[in-house]
Amino acid sequence: MHTNHILIVKKGATILRITSDDLKDTLIPNAPIEMQREFVSFVEQVDKSKFIDALHLAKKLKLEIMNVYCF
Repeated sequence: MHTNHILIVKKGATILRITSDDLKDTLIPNAPIEMQREFVSFVEQVDKSKFIDALHLAKKLKLEIMNVYCF
């Protein structure tokens, strides 16, 4: 629905453009604040998980390097 409005108001032959006036008439949906907070919480958990995975991998690689070069 919103994408259709933008496709209708775009202008230009070589480089398409949308003016600020076009955007003023475009409704942009906004998720409820609670849903936004849940998403932030999810992203933070994913970031923590990636960090922990990277830390475990670094420790594993360190042990492997030590085994190869120190013994």
